[in-house]
Parts: sequence; C-alpha cells; structure tokens
Amino acid sequence: MARERDVPHVARVESGPAPATEDGAEALTPPATLAPPKVQLDSTTALPVLPAIPPDEEPGGDGLSAAPHDAAPPPPPRHLDVADTTIVASSTRYVAVSQVQGTLRSGSKKPGAVRKVAIDQVIEWLRGRKGVAVPADWRERSSWEVGTDTGAKQCWWETDGSHVAMRLDEPCGQLPGRHWRVEFVLALTAKEVVVGTRLSVLVQRGVEPQVKPSVPGLVRLMNSKLEFLADGTPGNGTAEFVASDADVRHLVGLISDRHRTIALVIIHTATARSRAAISAATLAKRVAGIARVVMIDTGGAQRLAHALGPAGVIPRNGVRLYGRQFDADLASASCPVLPPESWPGRDAVGQLEDACAVVSVSVDDAEIDVPSFAHIRQLIARERRRQERERLTSASEEVVDEIASLRAALAAAEGDVAAAEELAAEQQNRAEETEEQLRSALAKLMIASERIDQLQAAQRAAVNDVPLPETWAALERWTVEQFQDRVVLTAGAMRAARASVFENIPLVAETIALLGNQYWTVKTTGSEEARLDLVEAQKKLYVEISPAGEALNNAKLKGQYQTTYQGRRYTLDQHVSGSSSRDRRRGFRLYFTWSDDLQKVIIGSLPEHLDNTLT
Repeated sequence: MARERDVPHVARVESGPAPATEDGAEALTPPATLAPPKVQLDSTTALPVLPAIPPDEEPGGDGLSAAPHDAAPPPPPRHLDVADTTIVASSTRYVAVSQVQGTLRSGSKKPGAVRKVAIDQVIEWLRGRKGVAVPADWRERSSWEVGTDTGAKQCWWETDGSHVAMRLDEPCGQLPGRHWRVEFVLALTAKEVVVGTRLSVLVQRGVEPQVKPSVPGLVRLMNSKLEFLADGTPGNGTAEFVASDADVRHLVGLISDRHRTIALVIIHTATARSRAAISAATLAKRVAGIARVVMIDTGGAQRLAHALGPAGVIPRNGVRLYGRQFDADLASASCPVLPPESWPGRDAVGQLEDACAVVSVSVDDAEIDVPSFAHIRQLIARERRRQERERLTSASEEVVDEIASLRAALAAAEGDVAAAEELAAEQQNRAEETEEQLRSALAKLMIASERIDQLQAAQRAAVNDVPLPETWAALERWTVEQFQDRVVLTAGAMRAARASVFENIPLVAETIALLGNQYWTVKTTGSEEARLDLVEAQKKLYVEISPAGEALNNAKLKGQYQTTYQGRRYTLDQHVSGSSSRDRRRGFRLYFTWSDDLQKVIIGSLPEHLDNTLT
C-alpha cells in the first residue's frame, strides 16, 4: 500500500469557456474530459524524501498544517492587488508589458523545417492581422522595412539565415496616444529553434499610464501550428493535478528554480472535478506560454508547506502566485494569494491572467531573457561586416601576391640593366648589342612599374569596393556603415526621401560621400589642400555647396529649414544644389548643417527643393 501511495497521480482538466448566467456569475459545468492519471510535471532534480506530517499536528491559520518554526511567525501573504495586474507606461520610452520565450518543435520535424513554419506564421500574422504590406520577395531579402508615410505604423525585418528579428510599431486602435510595439526574435541552432516575443507600450503625455497587460495574438497563432515549450514544458494550456510525494518534490524544485522564466499558479482543491478545477482549466488555456497552472489537494499542500515553510502555504480553496526568482524570505510580499472568497470566478481568472503577464517581465535577467530586436539586429550586422571583410581581404591577398611577383621581375630586370651597362663599358666593340639589351631591359622596367601602379590602384579599390545604393533603405544603411562617425541622416530626411520620386539615388550617395570626406576634412582641418580637393569633387559631380539663403529669416518658411537630432533642433543653413530641373525626378537639392559639438554633418532634407523667397 505504501508503494502504491507514492505513484504520481496527475490529471489534465480541460474545459471550454463557461457561459454566463443571468446574474453574471460563471455557470458551473463538469469538465468535458478527465484524462487517466499521468505525470505532467517535468523531471526536476528530486528533493530528499520528506518526513510525513503527523495527522494531529496543529493546523495553520488557513486550515492546513503549518511547518514547525521556533521563531515568531512571519506576516501572512498579501492579497493580489492592482499593482500585480497592471503595467505603468512611460511617455519617454517603451515599457515591456509581457514576454513569451521558449523553444518550438513539431513532431519529428528537423529544426530547419520548424523554423520555416514559424516564419510563415509571423508573415501570415503581419499580413492578415496587422495589414502590413510585406514585400512579395521577402524570402530573398535579408532585410526590409515598410510603413506609412506618417510613420504611424512601421515594420522592420532582419535575417541572416540563422537569426530572424522583427519589430512592429503601431498606434493603439482603442486609445489615441497609446502605441504598441511587438518584437519577435528567432535563433536556429543544430538541435532546436529558440523564439521570443515581447510586447511593449508607449503613451503620450496626458494619456492614462495604467495598462492592462496581454499576450500578442502572434503567440496563439504560432502555438496552433507548432508545439511551444516554456522552460522545457509544453505550453499546451492544461492544468495539472498534484497528489503524490514525488510530484510535490518536483513542485518544490520548480518553485525554487532561480532560472524559471514563467509564473507558477498553485490552486488548492480537493478533487480534479471541483468548481475550482473548472476555473483552473480556463486559466491554463489563457496563460499558455507565460505561466504553469497546478492544482494540489490538501495532503499535497501540507507537504508543500512542510518543505518551504510559510512560503509554501496555499490558502485552503484559494490560489497562490509564484513569480520569478523565488526567495522564501520575501514570499509574504512577492508571492500574493487569492483567498477562497475571491476564487473561483471569471474576474479572478482575469486577474490571474494579467498577473502572470506582469510576472513575465518582472525580472531583468540578460542571461536567460529573450534578447531584444536591436540586439539581434546588431548580431546580424556584425556577421555581415565580418563576411564582407573576409571577401575584401581575400581579394587584397590575391593582388598582393601578384605585386610581389612583379617586384621580383622588376628586380631581375634591374639586374639585367646593371649587367648590360657593365658589359657596355667593358666591351666597346659590342656597344650596339649592349645598347639594344639596355633598351629591352628599360622597356621591361617601365612595363613592370606601370603594372605595379595599376595593381596598387586595384588594391585600394578592392578595399573600398562597396557598391553605391540603389534604394532609399539601402542608402540609409550604407550611410551608417560608411560615415556613421561623420554624417547623420535624420529621420526627417529619410521621410522626405521616401516621399520623393527622385530617380538618381547613386548621385545622392556620391554627394553624401563628398560631405563625409572632402567637406568633413575642410571643416576639421581647414587646410588649403583640402579646400582644393573639395572644389574638384564638386566639379566632378556637377554640384555646388552654398548657403541656403534668405528663407532662413522668413517666418513662414524657416520651419522647413529646421530638423531635430538627439532631441536638439538644427537650422539647415547650407545646401548642395545639383540639377535645377523642374522635373521632380531629376531636380536635386540636399539641405544640411555642420555641428561643431558633434563634429558631424547633419542632413535634414533631400532630395527635393524646399520653398524659398523666390518660389
């Protein structure tokens, strides 16, 4: 009988949404199915076998046996309140509302196949649910960006094959002044597919900062096609029933795990068919991926309290929420409870759902939390730069080898010249033959020298062989990669560029290169040689740098000649003028200013004319 009592007994309880009665209370219906006993808790390192609690031990204040303690009893656990179920938003930065992280799998599919299904689900969500105009050739592109002209909704996508990073910024459809941000990251390893989704919020000044947390619909969509595992446990939305000693020991290990990334909700109920069990099944479906729901009977609750002391006390017929990075000494404040008078019920399920979402972002642990979109984007950019450096290095090495070979030939030719001159001095009678040998050697010397000059020029070109961009998005990346410490393309400049119909984007890139090279050198050194180089560079491009004119002093026009960068306003007092054609596809102007503080060129508008006092 003793061996039979230790057999784990875990039952999955499933139920659909409970219909509301006339007075608004939940209608109680029996569970649709009650699966046969099966262990659902993962195999945590087993704790030592706990001694049985004598049946006559004095009960605690909640009706369950309390663990023996010599010291004064700690304060009772606090009740779940609004601070546990809401997020306070900011008007200056995005604040995380919820995050879901774990791994994906699908039967016997290999990680590469799972990755493809996951990415297809993300694209389907962007197109179908969010109305994002995903490019038709998105599979062939390593990065893309789409959005509205006003910038109200913007979507970014970056990938290098092994990593995927997506970010979507959009305004809230229910409350003006609130903005949502969804970040999705994916990393493919040899054994698994790791994913993470984070929801953040930003509010304008004067907008209600209290935000009810939620989980992006992308998570539910992905979980419908793939199996999601959080902390190695399937997020299948089922509640587990704990009854045996072994299960309680595993539960203690789960609570104490400092690397746990999801909340743990423990519900006391005498049976898996109770009213509380029905609400537990509903809660488990709604918190799939961000929390684990466990039901425990009276005997199990006594053993849990004996193992953890007051930190493990579960209210009779109530609920206790365990967040991340459990600390038994702080449990009375950090592990709130729902008393039996508040549980079960539809409102209680909603409160616990919100609290589980808050728990998912309650700890900032860079070692285990999902990395941000910006972090993955930096990893991808670094990998691209590394591959480009390897390509340029390989090309340079080939040129260097040929130069070395020609230098050896040049040295041999110079030796021939010396020998010919000596032979001419010693043998006057063979002067004509010696003169011919000398001419031949000198010709070889000139050819070799010319070839060395050509190869050295080719070597310099190979190191700087970066093709000029053909699109505005490529121009933005190219400017950052080539001149990030010299030239700034503001957001206003890029909005004006994307709204234009100007066709010669390579000319814009060459103009930016002129500002980042010759103009920057003039501003930082002031040398006459640099000024002459700048004049020649302008002639080569058929452009001219000059002051912006009287429009800066015109009250109606000067607003067009201002831009913002890093919170500071700059006046665009200089411009580069190209073609003055009235055809918007060909006419070109670039407006900028020089910042002495930053030692940078600030570009605020391109490529079209701004209004002036003449127009």
